[in-house]
Amino acid sequence: MTLTSKDLTSEEVTSWFLYGTKDVPTYYGDRIRDSSAPGATLTFDAVEFLASGPGRYLIQLFSDLPIVREFFARALSNPTRHETVSLDMLAGEIGDKLNGSGNWPSTVLSIVNFKIDASNPDYADRTYVWGSISAILRTATFVFDGDKSTIKNINFRPANTDFDFHSTEFVTNTGGALKLIPEIDPYQLGDGGGTRKVDLVFDSASKDATGAVLSNYSLARFASEVDVNHNRLYNGSVSTANSAVNQVIDRLNTNGIIDYRRKNEGYTVYGTNEGSDELAVHRFDQLGVVVGGKGDDVILGGHKSDTLIGGEGTDAVRYDLEYEFYGYTLIAGRAARVARNKNADCRASIDRLCTPVVLRRPLSRFVITSGALSHKGTSKWRNTL
Repeated sequence: MTLTSKDLTSEEVTSWFLYGTKDVPTYYGDRIRDSSAPGATLTFDAVEFLASGPGRYLIQLFSDLPIVREFFARALSNPTRHETVSLDMLAGEIGDKLNGSGNWPSTVLSIVNFKIDASNPDYADRTYVWGSISAILRTATFVFDGDKSTIKNINFRPANTDFDFHSTEFVTNTGGALKLIPEIDPYQLGDGGGTRKVDLVFDSASKDATGAVLSNYSLARFASEVDVNHNRLYNGSVSTANSAVNQVIDRLNTNGIIDYRRKNEGYTVYGTNEGSDELAVHRFDQLGVVVGGKGDDVILGGHKSDTLIGGEGTDAVRYDLEYEFYGYTLIAGRAARVARNKNADCRASIDRLCTPVVLRRPLSRFVITSGALSHKGTSKWRNTL
C-alpha cells in the first residue's frame, strides 16, 4: 500500500517503531518484541511528498543544489555558449567525482527539518517524523543559452529514509540520546538495542514521475529564488526543535501511544524477551504496571494495587516485607485476566496470597499457593517466599 506523507502521524510512526504495529497493542505483553524482530517498512508516493509533503522544501531550495548553481554561474559568465549537455557531462566538466553510492555529490540536496520553516503548522510532526531528508537529481538536460539558459527534463527524486532516534546530524542525534530515547523508548521496545527502525521508502513508479513537480527550471526562476528562499526558510533552531518535540511527546502520552507515566496511576515498567529479567515497580508508593517478557522473570511489586504481568516462562512475584499490600492483579501470559480487589489487605499474612481471586475470563486454571499464583499452562507463577 502506497501512502501519502500526510497519512503518517507522529502517533502512528511511534507505534510502528515501538511495537511493530500501526495501533498500540492492547495486551501489554504484546508490546515486547524479540530483539531480532524486523522493523516496519512504509511506502510513500514521491510526487505527493515533493509537491505538498515535507519534500516541498527540497523543491523550494532547488537553487541550493551545487550543480544548479554551477550551471547558471557558467551560463552567465559565458553568454555566447549555446549548447545542450547531459547531467553526467556537466558533472564531469565541473570536476565532480562519483561517490560510493554512484551519485554525483553536486546533485544531492539534504535538509534537516528542525532548521526549516519553524512557523509552519506542520513543523512539529515534520521535525519528529521526517528528521533529515534528501533528494537526488537523477537526470536533467542543461541548455546553455545566455539569459535564456534552462534546466529541462528534470528527475529530482527523494531518497529513502528511516525513522529512529539516531542520526548522523549532531543536534538531531544528541536530541535523540538526551530526549527521545529517555522519554519515548526507555526500555528499547522499538530500538531493539540500536538495530531496529521504520524504513520510509518511495515507490519506483512515483519516483520516475517526479518531473510532474519540477520539469523545467529557468534562469529567471533561479534568480528569484537563489539565497532568497534559503534565508526565508532557515529559521528553525535548537529551541524551536525542543519545543516541537515536547508537543509531540505530550500528544503521545495523551493519546496512549506511550504510558510509562500513567495518568494518576503511577508508572509502567517493561522487561525483555531476551532471557530472565529482574523487574520492580518504578515507585513503591504509587500504582504500577510491570510487564515481563519471555523467560523466568522475577517481579517485585510495591504497596499499592499493582498489575504484574509475567509473560511466557515461569515467573516469580516477590513482596517487600516492609509494606502493606493491597490486592495485586497477577496476569500469567495471555491466558487470563485476574480482577483486582482494591480492598484486600495482606497485612495478616504475607506468606499467602490474601487477595480473593476472581477470573474475568477463566480460559485457564489458577490455584492459590503459598505467596503467589501457580498457573497451569505454558506460563507459570511460582512461589519465592
